[in-house]
Amino acid sequence: MFSVLMAVLQGLPGEGFPSEDGARWSYQEGDEEALVLELSGVQEIRGIRTHRLRVRGYAAFLGERRALYLVQDRDGLREAAYAGSVSPDTLQSGSRTFLKFPLAEGQTWTSPHTPFAATVLKREFVSTAAGGFQAWKVGYVTKDCYGERADILAWFASEVGFVKVEETVKSKRRVLELASFLKHRPRSVAAPDLTPKELQDVGGLLRTLESESVDARVSAAEELRRMGRGVIPVLERSSKSARDAEVRSRLQDILLSFRPIECVARLKKPRIKVGERLPVQFRIHNVSSQTVQVLPSLDKSDIGSRYPKYLMEIVDDSGERQDLKLQRCGSTNALSAVDFIELRPGEDLDPFGIGTFRHYLFGWKPTRPGTYHVRLVYDVGTPRKPPPPESLEVERLLAELDRLLEQLGNRGELESSDPEIGKLLEATPRGRFLSNRVRFEVEE
Repeated sequence: MFSVLMAVLQGLPGEGFPSEDGARWSYQEGDEEALVLELSGVQEIRGIRTHRLRVRGYAAFLGERRALYLVQDRDGLREAAYAGSVSPDTLQSGSRTFLKFPLAEGQTWTSPHTPFAATVLKREFVSTAAGGFQAWKVGYVTKDCYGERADILAWFASEVGFVKVEETVKSKRRVLELASFLKHRPRSVAAPDLTPKELQDVGGLLRTLESESVDARVSAAEELRRMGRGVIPVLERSSKSARDAEVRSRLQDILLSFRPIECVARLKKPRIKVGERLPVQFRIHNVSSQTVQVLPSLDKSDIGSRYPKYLMEIVDDSGERQDLKLQRCGSTNALSAVDFIELRPGEDLDPFGIGTFRHYLFGWKPTRPGTYHVRLVYDVGTPRKPPPPESLEVERLLAELDRLLEQLGNRGELESSDPEIGKLLEATPRGRFLSNRVRFEVEE
């Protein structure tokens, strides 16, 4: 459903279409999010400067695309290349022209080397979940590699992009409409500022770390931890400039204790009925002052056969684990650069959201009333230096996780020989991140 992809149009740099990396379009089908597009960097392909559009979700015209590489000039917008889902790191040549500038009623064009034709129909007002827009209505006719025809209507609004799309394939009609559009990425949320008194206290504690007294050094380190995330920028600067190896090591230990991301469980509603689906959602939050990379749920992440591993635990009040029987094929897709999602400070994501592999336990339905508890472990491999355990209960759960993963077949550490993936892994917080536990009631 290519037309939705064109929503980026208005966001691409060029005549009248200013934007920044991180511009994001979310489309819904009915009440559910169905497609997310995001501009994520510039890449030179065959000497041409292109803008990478990440695609999460499925649209008929786009097919199994994971990313599109777009070029915009005074003549219009066209596709220079795309990344498929089977080999997302191997770019394929693209030749579709999505828009011809300037748009005018009755205007038509076709694309070379591919069955793709467009006609500008008229300009009209259109309503969407994101609001009302004056937009150009454009009709597209295309065929996929199997010769299957798709008829598409798309409404393009100045300064926003394509705000509504209707596609018909084999007499089945699908409507996607803009739910939200961020032209600029939200401003980063930095660590809280320290007061002048707190800065003075931090300075004194840093000097105490050089004390000859072991007890004084340990006490100073603990006090710095208790002061919270506001000390992180000061400790990062001090760690880089520290000449004493022991002081530098202690500072790094303190920084490691402030875990950069958090896994959070939330209830959508506190009560459900027997036979209804799990009322829980999860978020991965970047609570650090640095930009990080996060991996959402990939194929077989939910059964622990590959990193990242997502282990969901559902238990009733008696402690009995709830589960589902399932069958999976033996293969997994290779880790790709487009699997990673960048989170700036303060941002978060749904690891089971659109374009990911949803956890099989979201298909679980309670068969009897009672109280149930749910939590999640996000496992991204061994950290460079393990942080101290949060509690004995966490140690017990992680030991249980180790036994489970051993039974399921642990595929070893998260690693890659690809330089681009290696760079992304360097920015990926490693370790196991345990969510809070949420409780819900099941009624007859």
